[in-house]
Amino acid sequence: METKLHGNEWDNMKNKLKMPQALLVDATARRGGLALLWNRDLEVEVLSFSSHHIEATIKEDGADPWRMVGFYGHHEVAKRKLSWSLLRFISNSSVLPTIFIGDFDEVFFHYEHVSQAHPRPNWQMNNFRQMAKDYGIIDVGFSGFPFTWCNNFTSPYSTRARLDRGLASKDWMHEFPNAQLIHLSSNTSDHLPLLLNKGTRRNGIKMANDEYWRQRSRVEWHVKADRNTAYFHALSVQKGRMSVITFLQDEYGTPYTNTEEIHKLAIDFYQDLFTSKSPPGSLNLYNLNTKRLFTIQRNNLDKEFLSSEVNSSIFSIKGKKHPDLMVCQIKDPVRMINFRPIALCNTMAKVIAKCLAIRLKNVLPTIISEYFCL
Repeated sequence: METKLHGNEWDNMKNKLKMPQALLVDATARRGGLALLWNRDLEVEVLSFSSHHIEATIKEDGADPWRMVGFYGHHEVAKRKLSWSLLRFISNSSVLPTIFIGDFDEVFFHYEHVSQAHPRPNWQMNNFRQMAKDYGIIDVGFSGFPFTWCNNFTSPYSTRARLDRGLASKDWMHEFPNAQLIHLSSNTSDHLPLLLNKGTRRNGIKMANDEYWRQRSRVEWHVKADRNTAYFHALSVQKGRMSVITFLQDEYGTPYTNTEEIHKLAIDFYQDLFTSKSPPGSLNLYNLNTKRLFTIQRNNLDKEFLSSEVNSSIFSIKGKKHPDLMVCQIKDPVRMINFRPIALCNTMAKVIAKCLAIRLKNVLPTIISEYFCL
């Protein structure tokens, strides 16, 4: 954690938290210091530290060790490359499962930075995302308020951003698939504290087989992974985190992070979307000059479906996939309108629709005028 305590203040804090084991990197005149505290139940070994990081291995309950790095990125944009170089050096210095937690002083996407007076340049966010991709670290995700820092100014000069986060290696995600990073509240700091709940550890238990995680990760080839089960499992865990909606805005831009509020926002949206609205007046279709089907065509449409037709529809669906509940229409959805409601149907409904489409395909040229064909 970042701290501005010195000397006796720091000793008093250790006693108050009942964590006698600690490492303190002193604060400077312009910026806070760093601190790592732990209790006697953990076996912690500090590997390296500087004014921008503390690196340590953690061993608990006789399990294999993993690595945690408290990170403090450079505030100056011109020195941001130094932060990424330090992160790369630490990433390459060990093969242990690793998680980086702290203030990176940068965001991944535009919706993680809200400011009318100081918009975040795209190239900065692109560099941060590319760095994470190059070094093979994945955003752990979060629950709670979407922003971890604010400048405490009033609009239109206020700025809020998700500067603090957790980035983990694929091995760490594999070991702790249920880990959750929680944004806590604070009345005394411009940053929100982060709480990491690791959840149950996998303890090196081997997954059923490579095919299972290949399907779960929805990867359709083995070229890049070279049949590496851990690789597919990491992708599956990441996709699972991405599929959880933790932040939404309503039509007025009001943010919602509470699970119950998000549920209500989604229900209200689709109830309004699918509620029948009476049209202004009636539409008479009987006087339209439409083409009609021949008797043999109607009989073919009305007959019962054969098992071969159903099988053909099922196996025409792309292999190794399961139906999603909602599909994003844009890369970073923040409103319910950004999701495709058509994907809410289940597998049976999709198979029925496919069977009907195949039969109708043969008669469409008869009932649709050439003037409607583009």
